[in-house]
Amino acid sequence: MIYSLMALTLIFTSLIGWQLYRVNKFKNEIQDLNRYKIIKDVMEVSSREKNIIKGLRDINSVILEELQMDYSSFFIYNEDTDEISLKETNLINERLNRELTDIKEYRAEYEDTPRDFREVFEENKYIILFSEVDLEYPTAGERGIKSSILIPLIFNSKAIGYWLIEDCSTKYSKEIDKEQLVILADQLAAVIASGLYTYLDPLLNIPKRDFLLEFIEDSMQNKDKTSVVFADIDHFKSVNDNYGHNIGDQVLKIVAQLFQQSIRTTDMVGRYGGEEIVFCLPDINKEDAVNRIEDIRRNLERAELELSDETIIKITASFGVVTYPDEFSGKVPPEEILKKADERVYIAKEQGRNRVVYR
Repeated sequence: MIYSLMALTLIFTSLIGWQLYRVNKFKNEIQDLNRYKIIKDVMEVSSREKNIIKGLRDINSVILEELQMDYSSFFIYNEDTDEISLKETNLINERLNRELTDIKEYRAEYEDTPRDFREVFEENKYIILFSEVDLEYPTAGERGIKSSILIPLIFNSKAIGYWLIEDCSTKYSKEIDKEQLVILADQLAAVIASGLYTYLDPLLNIPKRDFLLEFIEDSMQNKDKTSVVFADIDHFKSVNDNYGHNIGDQVLKIVAQLFQQSIRTTDMVGRYGGEEIVFCLPDINKEDAVNRIEDIRRNLERAELELSDETIIKITASFGVVTYPDEFSGKVPPEEILKKADERVYIAKEQGRNRVVYR
């Protein structure tokens, strides 16, 4: 009798073990299917959208829907300027966007050592945050964040940026499949890296002309107002002639970096050609656009490049501002807006350069 009970117990235990194995195996298969579906959806979006910024927006929509998270934000590292900037987020408040960008400087206790997110990002590690102390980074309290995870985007063994996932529950500390997120982050890094290569001007690290025109056209179609600004560096030919094209390239980089740092996350600044750089400022009226560009012009006026022989090159630019649709009768192509803005640059040059012309 005792042996029969022992045998039944062994059989029962084995059956339970087998069922648990099947349940775990099934759960793992479901996780694998979920990973595959998300990655498949992401790859489909990236394959049909050549503009990496627009593509990233569509990818983020897929991720938010599939993973059921409250916030998803992507920060990209610019190796030339050593800057990390917010490139895509579903957080629509512009003030919160600006403050969230400062998360990279926030210091938190990580593995018993206070380090900022950037230090951890450079070590290619992810961080899960869920305690009240950890969640004191910019805007988290205001938005009611209860858990978040910061994952580096690694491509060719190098961090190109990071992905911040946030939720108003504690799911990231308890329920979320971290392995799935890391696998997905690797796929996203590959998509972003390849897209940035075709999207950005290799010298200035700002969008190329084709993507700039596309962005302007989208803004004209989808926003109530769009201000377009043509900027041309003053006396740039003289810089190249007197100091060489290498120095000219350095001047261009200084200008592009200052312009890039001066715009909102919803704006775009791109290289139109040569020393010509164009801003697209959606949802802004003429007066506000002019005031913003005047601030940029004054900041650039203070910029300078010091050469090895202590020669100082002062840098200024002339700007032409046009607002659509206020200054046009009916729909026009982006090229017509740019032509009008360029004409105003010539007026600025004739009036003595280093100024903003808007009529």
